[in-house]
Amino acid sequence: MIKQDLIDAFDYDINTGIFIAKYKSSNGKRKKGDIANAKTSTGYEKLSLNKETILVHRALWWLEYDYLPSFPEEEIDHINHNRRDNRLCNLRLVNKTSNQKNASIRTDNKTGKTGVSWNSRDKIYTVAMSINGKTKYLGCSKTLEVAEEIRDKANKDYKFHNNHGK
Repeated sequence: MIKQDLIDAFDYDINTGIFIAKYKSSNGKRKKGDIANAKTSTGYEKLSLNKETILVHRALWWLEYDYLPSFPEEEIDHINHNRRDNRLCNLRLVNKTSNQKNASIRTDNKTGKTGVSWNSRDKIYTVAMSINGKTKYLGCSKTLEVAEEIRDKANKDYKFHNNHGK
């Protein structure tokens, strides 16, 4: 897909991240004026054009900055973790390490705080984080509140994004 194809086929709004079709698609599924954004199985949004697809956040970045980031070296981070929120103000260009410093809390997290886990054998909370692919143990506490404070301090020290773990 070339950039001009996107320009010719869609209007878009940087304040909403929504692309609007300028004409009817060749297969008839999309009419002029329809919202062109379609959800992917991974929760992102995509655009389809001439049997090719591009993720909406990448298309928006390309059109606004005249630059298509080279994945996987560069990634476009959804700052608020919502993969369908493609407003330009919610996107930032980062490397993989920086993107991982703005990760959502895992769905299997039981303490409600990223990097804090309950050690049932010793009856304490353990605090850890991954730095450059290696696990760094930060300490432990008998209370969740103190364990959270340890992790919050480490998040600041290691320059994790404010939204990390939310």
